[in-house]
Amino acid sequence: MSKRSQPHLFAIPKAHCEVVDTWHVSGLKGTSSKDIKAEASFTYADCGVHSINSVAPDGALAVLVIAAPILGDAEAAIQRFKERLSTQVTAVHATRLVLERAANAIDIALEASAEPDAQTQIRIVRDAAWAAQPCHQAVNTAFSIRGGSASLIDEPLQRSWRDVNAGANHARLNWEDFTKMWGSYRIRQYAT
Repeated sequence: MSKRSQPHLFAIPKAHCEVVDTWHVSGLKGTSSKDIKAEASFTYADCGVHSINSVAPDGALAVLVIAAPILGDAEAAIQRFKERLSTQVTAVHATRLVLERAANAIDIALEASAEPDAQTQIRIVRDAAWAAQPCHQAVNTAFSIRGGSASLIDEPLQRSWRDVNAGANHARLNWEDFTKMWGSYRIRQYAT
């Protein structure tokens, strides 16, 4: 695929855009993701950035935007059952440390008016995909402990359960895919 046909991000005047309400989901409703439609809009090439080299939407920042709410929901869910979830409490705490490290790497690069290098971006994507796993396990365990009443509409745990399960199954957090990507990257690194 030529660089010209790959995804790019552009600054387009808001007046040229239409928000298309396409976000009708059971989990992660709060993200309010919607499509944007821009027809016959003109912008200059220097108002764009190649998205492969960007921290968003396909780069490192995009996965943190998905992983952070999963972490928050997991922390809230286990708070009520922490005496019975000591393993999950430790795993979710480790998840926070991993995601904070990832966010700090992005902050440091952006403060230097740069982007994280390729290895850092791939590590962040891998780490965010990993982070979804212990959060997913913790919330599902809390949901099981709560029993049938966890499904009640007024039960805060059911919202966390829906959001974490939706987020952990997001394509950008597919643990198997990103471990393979990380492994391939490291093998190429050692081969050169």
